Amino acid sequence: MLAAAAAPADFRGQVVVLFLGFTHCPDVWPTTLVEAARALKAAGSDAGHVQVLFVAVNQERDTTEVLAKFVPALPSSFVGLTGDPEAVRKASQELRISYDKRPGRNPGEYSVDHSAQTHVLDAEGRLRLLIRHDRLAQDRAADLRTLLAK
Repeated sequence: MLAAAAAPADFRGQVVVLFLGFTHCPDVWPTTLVEAARALKAAGSDAGHVQVLFVAVNQERDTTEVLAKFVPALPSSFVGLTGDPEAVRKASQELRISYDKRPGRNPGEYSVDHSAQTHVLDAEGRLRLLIRHDRLAQDRAADLRTLLAK
């Protein structure tokens, strides 16, 4: 699913796995989304109470149209979000996530450096876990079940 905007209250009652990135990311975003899918699969029936959100921080490239093509390649329960650049920047600052556009070697080319952690919020919207991108699949199903049991 693709959403132009969403508020934390939209996901109350669910454990939320939140990641910020961009579709042209060569390694972190694709790996994180695959690992999130693995963690949900391992969570079994509890996975229905977990919402994975990925927020595009590069609105210049990651338009609604681009995300609409990208999202169907992901598990159907994942939601891709984009929105006003200032709103995304404000939300990222609240979560202490940084990102910055970096010029590439050739004119018009650029990359976006960004924090690579995944935030996991409990059903009340409180931050409960901060996971390095290379650790998402390890023991995460158990962590998700613990948060869902509360």
